[in-house]
Amino acid sequence: MLYRITLLNRLRVLFSDFRFLAAMVILPLVLSAITGNALDRQQKADMPLLVVDLDDTASSRELVAALSSKDGLSVRLSEAGEAARSVEDNQVEAALTIPSGYEAQILKGSVENLLKLSAATSADSQGFLTELIAGEVFRLSGDVFAWEVVQDSLKREGLNIPVDAKARVLLEYHRLVKKKLVGSFL
Repeated sequence: MLYRITLLNRLRVLFSDFRFLAAMVILPLVLSAITGNALDRQQKADMPLLVVDLDDTASSRELVAALSSKDGLSVRLSEAGEAARSVEDNQVEAALTIPSGYEAQILKGSVENLLKLSAATSADSQGFLTELIAGEVFRLSGDVFAWEVVQDSLKREGLNIPVDAKARVLLEYHRLVKKKLVGSFL
């Protein structure tokens, strides 16, 4: 009984002070609302990316289309000069340059030093963009890799490779990519 009386007395004293009530209850609620609103607005903003397509082939257009379909990324085609100025002025997060010969390198299976990504000095997302773009390039160039895996397997087994084998393997690979079963195929 004495414990209950003491507890009620202490609570009455604590809640009688408006500053305590404001510091312990109202202030955290206000701060939560402000930060929640700020984070919500930040998540809705699309990250601007300019793309300079110097190759202008089916493969480069496919890469641009794949990047454009990503949520949170706003992709726009641009000229090299405009892209450089926009990155320098921190108007966009980054500019991606697809050099001429991109498609030829993809068909050869060479993806090293394939693209150039110029990020703004204020950009915190360069690592994210690099990984996102690299993932799309590897996904789009997967058919070359798939053919090499099949070709190596057939050669190891000493089997002859039929003339139309590459077309059939790539057709099957693309069918599985659409079903997202590539991991089980390879």
